Amino acid sequence: MAHSKHIQATRKWLWVDFRELFSYFEVLKRLIARDIKLRYTQTLLGVGWVGLQPFVMGGLFTIIFGKWLHLDSEGVPYLLFAFCGLIPWTFISHCIQRTAGGIQSDRPIINRIYFPRLLIPLSVAAVSLIDVGILVVILAVLMKILGGVFSWHIWLLPLCMVPLFFLTLGLGALFSSIAVYYRDVIYLLPFFLQVFMYLSPVVYSSHVVQEKWRLLYELNPMVGIIDAFRWCFLNTAHFPMESFLIGGGVSILMGVIGVSVFTQLERYFADWL
Repeated sequence: MAHSKHIQATRKWLWVDFRELFSYFEVLKRLIARDIKLRYTQTLLGVGWVGLQPFVMGGLFTIIFGKWLHLDSEGVPYLLFAFCGLIPWTFISHCIQRTAGGIQSDRPIINRIYFPRLLIPLSVAAVSLIDVGILVVILAVLMKILGGVFSWHIWLLPLCMVPLFFLTLGLGALFSSIAVYYRDVIYLLPFFLQVFMYLSPVVYSSHVVQEKWRLLYELNPMVGIIDAFRWCFLNTAHFPMESFLIGGGVSILMGVIGVSVFTQLERYFADWL
């Protein structure tokens, strides 16, 4: 006897059918495998592209901000300081850009079969975790060359990844869902990300921000996340507890908002693509 599946879109906000997501786990694995194949096996340099851009950017930042402008690097070589900040930044910026165009590029399968569309940003974020692993290896090599030493703090790195993952998933889901209806979002993203980077302590220490602006500055969740990454890798003085808790709360909130907007709009994707 043939079995049929009844699909009904929910209109509840702040609601995700985790049971349905789990039932389509095989689809998620296939999306991840496809993205890995496209990104790492069908290019000349393969995984080399993952580290090339952050390494070049780290070198340029070292010359401009470290050598010429003499920005504070919290007592560590500036290249390590900048490259460490670029690890979480590369993760979130690449995820947002890839997810924003992911719905458009997956139009053939979206129009043909049903699956929870949230699997698309989830697969992008999962594959980008491989990028983080590759960048950590490059950072380890740089630390070996420049005299850096890993401490036990490195074991708390998964804790730092939690708010980063929520923030990335939320912003990626939000921008990708809006981009279905307004393609201008895809063209505005590079400008948004560039501004977002300089509002985050990627090339400078967050300690340079004046105390009167500190709370407002820490509402940017990347402040606490990047400072926590540097504490894990470079053994900077103190764990940024206040900024990390504030950033974690904002990240979870953005994750909830982004995923909620995505799940409300996804039922119309096939009509607009």
